[in-house]
Amino acid sequence: MKQLFSDVSKFQPLDYNPTKKREDSLSAYLRKLKKDKILDDETFNKILPKGSRPGILYGLPKIHKVGCPYRPIVSSINTYNYNLASYLVNILKPISTNQHTIKDSFSFADWAKTYKPTNDSIMCSSDVASLFTNVPLDETIQICLDKLYCLPDPRALPRKVLRKLLEFATKKSHFNFDG
Repeated sequence: MKQLFSDVSKFQPLDYNPTKKREDSLSAYLRKLKKDKILDDETFNKILPKGSRPGILYGLPKIHKVGCPYRPIVSSINTYNYNLASYLVNILKPISTNQHTIKDSFSFADWAKTYKPTNDSIMCSSDVASLFTNVPLDETIQICLDKLYCLPDPRALPRKVLRKLLEFATKKSHFNFDG
């Protein structure tokens, strides 16, 4: 895990806890959206952070790989942007599912049991090293916005607002590991 953090282009050690500052920043932005009638009371109360803490990073061993490397997992429960991220999942749902989407490994196993391959069928599995730390966030947010705002039903949030909320949810996260 410590080797993973040695990549300073992906991780930056902090000598302070930014939780309160980030919670205050998101809260102020949400209050502005509520005041401007962009967020209703119910949504505002649902995503307003209260009593936040940093995420907690831990590792799960990849027992199927040589050397049993660890898969980093960040528990984000009770982080300042956790409720916001949960809210954004529903907004992104129309562009995150299609006929090729499989919900989970159980769904895949059910599908595989009934799948009848043809002679020219090929099935493969790919593994991406450090997938989540290599996602270009600005580009990904732009792609999401482009896809959402060309759908037939207009989004409830203005594009500029949704961009900022996606940035809060993805680009401004921090966590504790090993103290």
